[in-house]
Amino acid sequence: MADAETVMLTLEKPVAGGRSLARLDGQILLVSGGIPGERVRAVIERRGKGVAFARVVEVEDGSADRITPAVDPGCGGLAFAHVRHDRQLTLKREIVQDALVRIARLADAPPIAVVASPEHGWRSRARLHVKEGAVGYFKEGTHELCDAGPSAH
Repeated sequence: MADAETVMLTLEKPVAGGRSLARLDGQILLVSGGIPGERVRAVIERRGKGVAFARVVEVEDGSADRITPAVDPGCGGLAFAHVRHDRQLTLKREIVQDALVRIARLADAPPIAVVASPEHGWRSRARLHVKEGAVGYFKEGTHELCDAGPSAH
C-alpha cells in the first residue's frame, strides 16, 4: 500500500480518536469519516509504525446512522459529526469498554453509561484562529481553517 492509495474497506469497530478500524492485506488502518459496518472507499493519507491512517472519500454501503453534518467533521473535536447522536453515544461507550478490556485488562469490566452532552452548542471553550481575514477553527492536525458551526455557544 502506498500513501495516497485509494482502497475499498469494511469498517469493523470504533477506535479512540473518532476513527474506525479496518484491515487490508494484514495491515491495520484507522479510518476517519466512517461508521463501523460501512463499506467505504478511503484514501491512505499516511503511515505510522504498524498502522496506516486513511480518510473516507466515498461510502459504498452506508449506515442508517449516517447523517449530513451541520459542521465540517474535519474540525478538531467533531469526528462523529456525520453520525446520528444516539449512535455517537454507543460508539463512545464501545471505545471506552474496549479500552477497559484490552488496555486495562479488566476482563469483567462492568457496562458503562455515557452521559450525553447536548447535540449542539456543547463547546464551552473555543480557540479561534485568524488566517487571511477569515476566522475559524483549525482542521485537525493542520493550520487550515474550518467551520465548526453550531458546536459552540
